[in-house]
Parts: sequence; C-alpha cells; structure tokens
Amino acid sequence: MIQKRSLFIYFWFLATGLSVQAQATQAETPPKSAWRLGGNIGLNFGNNSYFSFGISPNLGYQVSPKLLLGTSLGYAYQKSNYFKNNLFSGGPFLNYSLLQNIFTHAHLEYFNGTRKFYMDGLNEKKVSDEEAALWLGGGYRTNGRVGYQIGLMYNVLYNENKSIFNSPFNTFSGVIIAL
Repeated sequence: MIQKRSLFIYFWFLATGLSVQAQATQAETPPKSAWRLGGNIGLNFGNNSYFSFGISPNLGYQVSPKLLLGTSLGYAYQKSNYFKNNLFSGGPFLNYSLLQNIFTHAHLEYFNGTRKFYMDGLNEKKVSDEEAALWLGGGYRTNGRVGYQIGLMYNVLYNENKSIFNSPFNTFSGVIIAL
C-alpha cells in the first residue's frame, strides 16, 4: 500500500515538472548568481497508523554550466503502531549535467538518529542508528530561476543486514531556486 502511494506521488511530481518545463519560454534570462537553494518536503501515510515526514534543504554553487556542488541537511520522522524513528542527515553532493535537462547525481550522506520499537504495548526497545550512504544516480530538471528536479539514486554502501533503509534505491524530487 505504501509503495503504490509513493509511486503515484513520484509520477505525479514527474508529470508536474514536465508540464512546468513545457510552459517555460525561451525568453527567460539566466540566473545572475551561481548560488542555488533547494530541497524537498515529504509526507507519507500507510497501514498500521504509519506516518512519515521529511524535510531536506540544500545549498549549492554552480561551479560551471555543467557542475553544481553543494551540501544538504535533513530530518525524517516515522511512526507506526510498532516503531518511532527520528533521523538526521547531512553531507556533500554534486550534480553533473549530461544534457540540458538530464544530470548525474552523487551524494555522500551521513545519517544519525534513534529508533524505538514497541514490543507488546508496554515495553519498548530504543536503538541508536548511524550509517553512511553513497547515493549515485541521476535525474531530470527544469531550467529557470525556479526549477524542479526529480530522479532516482542507488546507495552503493547498502548492506541488507545492517542498513536502516529497506532498499538501496531512493527517489528524490524538489525545487531549486537561483539566488
């Protein structure tokens, strides 16, 4: 159930981004500053009273027309009938443009937080988490002073037996503003 909703939201954002790009005009002036402010906010709902919220702002610098270097910070909260998570993250990233709107993405990110597991409604087990992830992937972005990006990443450091993530794959989408 959670996966279907997430995929629907992902493709809705993709369609929205493509329609925004289709409405852009050639007369747009290029941004005067090389600084880029961006990020995303996410909500998710599911079975067993599952709820999650995440926010991940980032700041980048356009080193060249093809290369953007930056850093991100993030916070994620998840709760269900069986657990509660608080997770903080941060790390450097780079985007390299292959074509005008297609880019590759690399993001080294460190995660730190706590999880509480509710065993029988009375007892709980608290676990501290920390993990490094190296996300490699790519995506599509629109141009202009305010742009939209969407993409897919793979965590090359993923270890199924030790990871805090359910999968090595992660989608991303968000807004980028040229300052």
